[in-house]
Amino acid sequence: MTEALHEDGFALVPGVLSESEVRSLREATDRLQPFGLDHVTPLQEHYKCVFNRERIFFDQISQPGITDLAERTMGDQCHIIGETAWRSHPGYDGWGPHTDQVWITVPESNFDEPKFLLPIMVCTAHYYLSDIPTVDHCPTYVIPGSHKSGRPLGGDPNPTWHGKSLEPVLVKAGDVLFSRSEIWHSGSTTRRFWRSPTSGSSGFSASTQNRVMGDVWGVGD
Repeated sequence: MTEALHEDGFALVPGVLSESEVRSLREATDRLQPFGLDHVTPLQEHYKCVFNRERIFFDQISQPGITDLAERTMGDQCHIIGETAWRSHPGYDGWGPHTDQVWITVPESNFDEPKFLLPIMVCTAHYYLSDIPTVDHCPTYVIPGSHKSGRPLGGDPNPTWHGKSLEPVLVKAGDVLFSRSEIWHSGSTTRRFWRSPTSGSSGFSASTQNRVMGDVWGVGD
């Protein structure tokens, strides 16, 4: 999967969370109350630094497999820099292609050299707490390999790179999308009401899409 991060800019890790873990995280998200830099509207709820709120969020920092991937990718001194929980309700429009951060701008021709690897400084792990089976369920969109552009993306609502357009990442609850900060990506629009089969008795509205996101930053020796 480390190779996938260098080649495609992301890796999809299936089945990281069990059904009971998904249910517990959804219930914990349901208990969150906004304060500080949290952002809550009728269409989206966005809670910052949730590892400070409940133990269950804190435990995701050391999730087996994901922590291993982070350390293999960025070194064993990498550390957490944030953890966000959010819900997207029907009507929420998250479309806005962008890069999270390009740390080193390089000519695209550098990637033609087989031995050249752009260092990975920041990655994000999206823990999906709802099934996202179709484009109507607000998937994340990515352009595979677009980090090799060597530059940030800004302003283009429908970008292409080497003939590739943004494509949806369809997932099941419990999957994790692990991506590097330079990849071109976007949120999208929630159009449908649905209930995840793993929601149990969490009390979540059938209209919500739920995720927990953690950022990890690689640190050199």
